[in-house]
Amino acid sequence: MGTSNVKNTVEIIGIFAVVAGLFFVYEELRLSRTIARAEMSATTNAMLSELESLERDPAVSALLIKSSESPEDLTPVERRQMNSILDGVLGVYARERYNYVRGIFEEWTSLIAFSAPKYFGRGYGRVYWDVKKTHPEMPQFLITAIDDALENQPYIEFEQRFDAEVLKRLQQ
Repeated sequence: MGTSNVKNTVEIIGIFAVVAGLFFVYEELRLSRTIARAEMSATTNAMLSELESLERDPAVSALLIKSSESPEDLTPVERRQMNSILDGVLGVYARERYNYVRGIFEEWTSLIAFSAPKYFGRGYGRVYWDVKKTHPEMPQFLITAIDDALENQPYIEFEQRFDAEVLKRLQQ
């Protein structure tokens, strides 16, 4: 075999090695992105789970029921507590959007679509949202996403009727 053939063979092997190396780097980056996305998603779920775990506290649960059924009767302290909970929900939404913009998440509104009706669909949460969205620093993308979710009237009505329906079935 001549030196020309050896040189050509070495060049072909070298090109193949470079291409294979680039492929492995690509796969490693893709895997890292997937892992980062999973970690960020887990953190978001943990944040919402923490908010929802508050509902297990009888005092907070009573506050949430009162805020839904007779929000005009909330005391200043109770309104402050509700503001804190709802601000926490908005913080989770903003985090989702941030991770979406960074390219970690492929979308960010599905979380809002199923949770905004629960938090902002009625009672104090609805009034809170109607006032909060007028704040000059409230991002338009967040306003649009939440308002779109709040157009899901059947879901909001389901949330309103859920406990009464469960109780009705238990009493049958």
